[in-house]
Amino acid sequence: KELERHEDSHEGEEKALHWVCTGVPILRASEYGLTGKDVQKYITAGRVMLYEGQYMVGGCGTSLCRFDALARHLK
Repeated sequence: KELERHEDSHEGEEKALHWVCTGVPILRASEYGLTGKDVQKYITAGRVMLYEGQYMVGGCGTSLCRFDALARHLK
């Protein structure tokens, strides 16, 4: 049982790296209700990140361990 708990603790770390608040694709920002002015504010503030080949805006970079936690975070 101790080994199982230990392995589970590492699994949580791996999952945390999987669900990251990256924002929305900059080229589709208007589809998510962001105006050009909103996007410009994110760019000026340096809140743009490259994720899987796409520039993203509006994310905070927070790592979360589960998808439902990310969904709550985004609300």
